[in-house]
Amino acid sequence: MPDAENTTLTDPFELHPDGILNTGQGFIVKAKSNQNLVFNNDMREAVNSDSFFRTANQKDADGIIASRYWLNVTSDNVFTQILVGYTADATTGYDNGLDGETIMDGSVTVYTMTDGKKLAIEARPQFEDTDIVPLGFKAGSAGTYKFSLDHMDGIFSLAQHIFLRDRLNGTITDLNQGAYTFTTQAGTFESRFEILYNETLGLPTFEQKNVTVYTTGKQVYIESPEEITAVQVYDMTGRNLYNKNTIASLKFATDVINVTEALIVKITLNNTTVITKKIMMQ
Repeated sequence: MPDAENTTLTDPFELHPDGILNTGQGFIVKAKSNQNLVFNNDMREAVNSDSFFRTANQKDADGIIASRYWLNVTSDNVFTQILVGYTADATTGYDNGLDGETIMDGSVTVYTMTDGKKLAIEARPQFEDTDIVPLGFKAGSAGTYKFSLDHMDGIFSLAQHIFLRDRLNGTITDLNQGAYTFTTQAGTFESRFEILYNETLGLPTFEQKNVTVYTTGKQVYIESPEEITAVQVYDMTGRNLYNKNTIASLKFATDVINVTEALIVKITLNNTTVITKKIMMQ
């Protein structure tokens, strides 16, 4: 087993759609019990890969090149990495064969979260710059750490920037312009960091200051000077709890949402402005 803290993540989109490992494709086995693993020729499939080496451009089912980036967290003698990719073959839930769970035995681990799983590799649906990717971070000891981009392809190698929001410090950093250095206590943090692709989602714009969001009786209430067209509500792991489109009103109340935790409310206005606000459910 390779050292989980010093291993560059394998590209999940190079897997065969039927779960067959192509020639030259490495893999990690997660064993359910302490027994010997046996590999033999009966497990071979008559599948011919186009090349022994990995191809530069992997395409999804619609012929669109998958867009991916590798994000590192480093400190003295510590390295951990996640891979986030966008392809029409994926969903926002757990996709077997595309998503990969992380190994939480390192002194430092960064991961994304979906369907109650902690992921080192996450495939998400076709890219939209309004997407928000919550990050989990575990540190075995207090210290100074650094987020930085390793490499990227698809739209991320062109004009699309990647922003890291630190909710604790209230900062948004363009990782394409340089790394983000932060300090932390030891522990696990799943509501401090998130990835944005549109910097305005995290800024207090004029529209955000004039849009009121509050909770009463397990419902989220919204009042806006501009007509509201759509509302989505997420928990801090990125799980969608509520979704409503075609609202066309200056005031709106969601259905009852049976949670008692922090929520992220995403509001789309008639002028195409997208606003996100964090609130506590009462």
